[in-house]
Amino acid sequence: MKATDSTPRSDDSTADSSRSANSDPQGVLGAHSSEPDASQQLPASELLTLLNDDYVCEIIAALDAEPLSVRELVRECDLSRPTAYRRLNRLEDAGLVESTPYIGKNATRNTQYQLRLSTAEFRITAEGVAGDVALRGP
Repeated sequence: MKATDSTPRSDDSTADSSRSANSDPQGVLGAHSSEPDASQQLPASELLTLLNDDYVCEIIAALDAEPLSVRELVRECDLSRPTAYRRLNRLEDAGLVESTPYIGKNATRNTQYQLRLSTAEFRITAEGVAGDVALRGP
């Protein structure tokens, strides 16, 4: 999948912007899952910054269809490998993507990435931004 819109992509150097405490007055954006131990929490401002990245959105859209390896994501989303790995690391750190190792062709070790994000809901009030994230079970 290639971007069809002419919106400029987020620059890698600015995509790691610092967290803004004022954006999340309630402290955290709670993640909910069908798993009993899902206590992953992420500041709403950090999640919004992450989702504001065009590369991240392309990866999420591709992984929503099916789990993919980095090689497949690079081809499908027209990304460089370093860009794909950086975004996947951010998504995995946020708990929105899960990686699973597997043995591929010719007995090579590979990693497959699966989207855990099901829905994200944000509320914007006079006090700031808050919200909830629903994660898919295993």
